[in-house]
Amino acid sequence: MTEIRLNRPLRLLAPAKINLGLEIIGRRADGYHEIVTILQAVDLYDELVLTPAETLIYTGDPRIPEHDDLLLSALRVAGNRFGFTLHARIQLNKRIPISAGLGGGSSNAGTILAALGALADIPHEELLGLAAELGSDIPFFIRGGTSLATGTGTNLETLPSRAQIWFVVVTPDVQIRNKTASLYARLRPADFSDGRVTREVAKQLHETNTFDPWLLRNAFARPLHEHLSILQVRDAMQDAGATIILPSGAGPSLFSPFDTVEAANEVAIRLSAQGVTAIVRTAIGPGINDEPLDAAREYGTLR
Repeated sequence: MTEIRLNRPLRLLAPAKINLGLEIIGRRADGYHEIVTILQAVDLYDELVLTPAETLIYTGDPRIPEHDDLLLSALRVAGNRFGFTLHARIQLNKRIPISAGLGGGSSNAGTILAALGALADIPHEELLGLAAELGSDIPFFIRGGTSLATGTGTNLETLPSRAQIWFVVVTPDVQIRNKTASLYARLRPADFSDGRVTREVAKQLHETNTFDPWLLRNAFARPLHEHLSILQVRDAMQDAGATIILPSGAGPSLFSPFDTVEAANEVAIRLSAQGVTAIVRTAIGPGINDEPLDAAREYGTLR
C-alpha cells in the first residue's frame, strides 16, 4: 500500500456548476435516463483544506449524512482502487448550498479525486472511470470549465468557456424528498425532447464562444414549478428584472444569465430577501487557489 503524505497544507477550491440547458431524451434499459446538458463551472466554491497528519482525519459538514457524503465515498473508493493511504486532515467548508442543483457534493468528490490523481500520478482516464461509478456529475468536476454532457451525464465533450457571462442564482428554501427520482417520476411526455436545442447551444459555443440564452431549456422546469415556493421565487426574479430564468440541474436553485455584473447586481439587490442569492460568473474549474490542480503533486510525497 502506497502512502501519500503532505509536506505542506493544501487548500482546494471546488466550484459549483449550473446547467446551460438540460434535455431528457428518455429512459434507458438500465433504468437511468439519457440526457443532453451543458455543464458550466461557476465561481462559487466549497473549500477543502488538507493539512499533514499521521492518519486520514475527515471533518465534513454536519448537515450531510455520512452515507450521502460523496467526498468521503471518493476518498474510500479511490484508496481501495488505486492502493494508497492518504495521511492528511481534511476539513470541508461548505459555501455551495446543499442539494440545490449546483453540484456541490459532486464537485467536492471530483476535486479531491483530481488532487489525489496529481499527488499519486493516477492516469486521467482511470480517474474519470472511477468518478463515473460514483456519480454522473463527478467526472465533469475533475476538469471543470464547460462541457457538453450526454449519456447519463458522464460522456463529456469539452467546450470553450465564456469568462464574462454572469448569473444571478437564487436557492429557494425548499426540500424535495428524494428530489431527482421524484422529479423524473413526475415527467410527462411533453417534457422529453431529442437534445437538439442544447446541442445547438454547444455548437454556438464551439463556433463563436458565445450562445443564445433564449435557447436554454430544462426538462425539470414544469415539475419544479409545481412547488409554490419555487414558483414564487421565479415570479420574484421576473419582477426584479430577470428575463430568462431556469433551474440548475434538478433544482431547486434558479438562475438568470446577464452580460454584465452591473445588470446582475441590480437584480440581485432586488432579490436580497429571496432565499440564498448569489452573483457568480463562469469559471475554469477546481484548483489550488489560482493554481491548476496539476500543481498538487508539489504538495506531497509518495512512500
